[in-house]
Amino acid sequence: MLRNQELRAADTADAAWAALMRISEIGQGRSSLHFVAS
Repeated sequence: MLRNQELRAADTADAAWAALMRISEIGQGRSSLHFVAS
């Protein structure tokens, strides 16, 4: 039971990290577009 909870917590952390990386990439893309436009 505890093992499943640990695995689920790891999956949640991985998903949160992936979302954070995607948001970071989008943010960088926007700032480079803004930089090119100006």
